[in-house]
Amino acid sequence: MKKDKSTITRSIACAVTLCISLVFSVSVLAQTAEKDQSDILEMLTAELNLTSDQAQQLASGLDQFTNTLNQLKKENDKDKNTRDPKKMLRGVQKARVDYYDTVKKTVTPAQFEQFLAIQERMMKEICTDVAEIQLIDLQPRVGFTDEQLEKLIPVFSYNLSQFLEIASENAGKELRPREKLKVLKALKHNQKVTFEKLSAILTSDQLEKLRNLNQK
Repeated sequence: MKKDKSTITRSIACAVTLCISLVFSVSVLAQTAEKDQSDILEMLTAELNLTSDQAQQLASGLDQFTNTLNQLKKENDKDKNTRDPKKMLRGVQKARVDYYDTVKKTVTPAQFEQFLAIQERMMKEICTDVAEIQLIDLQPRVGFTDEQLEKLIPVFSYNLSQFLEIASENAGKELRPREKLKVLKALKHNQKVTFEKLSAILTSDQLEKLRNLNQK
């Protein structure tokens, strides 16, 4: 069955938007009381067993990374009618590559592997936080219990992380029609798996309400 080109474009555009939003969540977290830059640096210093020189170099790299993300966000927020998600995502990806290069040049190979594991853990934490906030907002409209909410958090979090992975691998690229279709199939598969997990937690009435909300 031939897919509607506009459907593919909308799906990928949605992935781009989500990817950008979550990437900027790292920047936002870096400015909060829970995980500001000093807290992140302190965590990296402890978990990677950094020397004082390494910590100073990472502090500089983290500061530049955060400033770049904030600047990109400001530029994107100037005019919502002319914003270019792909251009912004390319800027985010470059900032991320530059930051990772700084880290890689500063630490040992073993420390860098640990660093990558920490970044993955942090992104999972972000996905979990976003999922919980989303579910708290949905709860009164869908009518699921607190017990159901707790069961739904890992489902929504995993769905979000998979969606982000697909987006980060493909967003910002000039995809050919076959590549776009491949992305859409991956998104559809993720959606199918998520629905199966939701079906084991929610009632049919709750599923219908959730489906209707997602279509709005």
